[in-house]
Amino acid sequence: MSDDHLIQMSNVTVGYAAKPVLTGVTWTVQRGQAWYVVGRNGAGKSTLLATALGRLSPTSGVVHRHSHLNAASIPQQCHLITDLPVTLHEFVGLGLIMPSSPLRRQLVDTALATCGLTGLANRQVWQVSGGERRRAMIARALALRPEILVLDEPAAGLDAESERDLLGLLQRLRADGVTVIYVTHDLHLAATQATHVAAIANGRLTVVAPGEVSIERALALPESACPR
Repeated sequence: MSDDHLIQMSNVTVGYAAKPVLTGVTWTVQRGQAWYVVGRNGAGKSTLLATALGRLSPTSGVVHRHSHLNAASIPQQCHLITDLPVTLHEFVGLGLIMPSSPLRRQLVDTALATCGLTGLANRQVWQVSGGERRRAMIARALALRPEILVLDEPAAGLDAESERDLLGLLQRLRADGVTVIYVTHDLHLAATQATHVAAIANGRLTVVAPGEVSIERALALPESACPR
């Protein structure tokens, strides 16, 4: 397996209670790519990622992962962190399983700087905007130094400026070699931001290179279904 290949799935079938959700999936994720995963609710997007990251075992087929693969996932419900009585600096360090040390502080400080949050480090999480909280969740993941960053609808509920900031951050991370896997319902966003698109429909995964094959066609949707 090439050092740039982080995940390789070959002819994988996976499901729950002997009922297949995805069949015949072949998918390769390489370092520095931006994969946008699209599909209707219940199509199998979460099942695909759980299988790729080793959280769910396939019923057939083979999944290879880069040795000691480090992946970090960011859920959609970032509003839940507003109840935590912590600063952004403390929040970003919550995922680090290590005692207080210069290394721990360096990891947190670097992650905050990468996400443009250094000036807000001492603010309580409830004092910052939704876009800033979303970036704080990314910073917490980056403190773990992941090779793959998985985001579930990270732009949901953000205003246009916050979404631009988020997308700019993800582009910078990819330039630094972080692989981005972005789950979304926004087909236009996938078509304009992804290096590759994984379109899931009818239990199958179709790999789409933006600009080559219509994502709508891969999902068997009318062209007008693509939000603009």
